[in-house]
Amino acid sequence: MRGAIASIRRQRAGLILLLGAAGAAAVGAVAAAAASRTFSAADVYRTASPSVVMIYAKLDRNTSSTGTGSVVSSRGLVLTNNHVISTEAGRPSSEIAVFFKPSRVTGDLNVDLKQGYRASVRARSAELDLALLQVEGAPPSLLRAL
Repeated sequence: MRGAIASIRRQRAGLILLLGAAGAAAVGAVAAAAASRTFSAADVYRTASPSVVMIYAKLDRNTSSTGTGSVVSSRGLVLTNNHVISTEAGRPSSEIAVFFKPSRVTGDLNVDLKQGYRASVRARSAELDLALLQVEGAPPSLLRAL
């Protein structure tokens, strides 16, 4: 029991540190855009959109879930919501795929979501509705941290 409590504390501490780092990165990106001569929604989109991913999770035989996440580390860590990757009973999915924004978005899901990368759950908190995923096998060029 003591080991389980220590594990939960480490996960919570990791999520809190990660949220702080992700928040600082987002503030830094917005501050950098604000420091430029022109500041627009298009600037923020161009800066942040390569870090936004789509997540697909197969929850059980008949149910799946989709949502979005943000790349928070060039080592393949993605922050998303726990409800995106968890069943109604609270179990995490064992089949998660992460899709990166293509260089040119066509609007055709068969084209835009052609290449998914497997991901596993590193940490999660139902209370905070956060999950940290580890993407496997994605090329470094796609792992642009927010």
